Amino acid sequence: DKVPGDGSEWTVTPDWEEVTGLVHDLYQVTELPDLTVLKERFKDEPLYLDVLDAITGFSSRETTVREKKRAQHRKTQYALNEGKLWFIGGGSGTRARARRECVSKVEAVELARAEHEQGGHWHRDAIKMALLDRYHSPKLDESIVKAVL
Repeated sequence: DKVPGDGSEWTVTPDWEEVTGLVHDLYQVTELPDLTVLKERFKDEPLYLDVLDAITGFSSRETTVREKKRAQHRKTQYALNEGKLWFIGGGSGTRARARRECVSKVEAVELARAEHEQGGHWHRDAIKMALLDRYHSPKLDESIVKAVL
């Protein structure tokens, strides 16, 4: 028996999403930020250039299919925020970190030199531990040795 208000007068309940939930996942769509500053900053860092290209989907240099696949995999460990590239992957053990700012090798040398002077001329390992809490850079050990010597 039909009773007014039981929904029998509707073919589809007007509040069907409350009963079944959303059928499709929703994703936030935003415009890509201008990456020219970051690409200029990392012009000598192929790792970061590949990651930036993978994030945007546009390739700025000639790469093989293998390199593109590697970059697609690596991009899951990086994020763009506040006009900076952040490393958000890795470090699942006792030294796990929330996120670290990506810096070029040249910037890493300057940061290591400043850390060495401010920290009372720390040894290479102490400088590395201090820098790894805030920054990510390819071949960081090389940059630290270059700064200390």
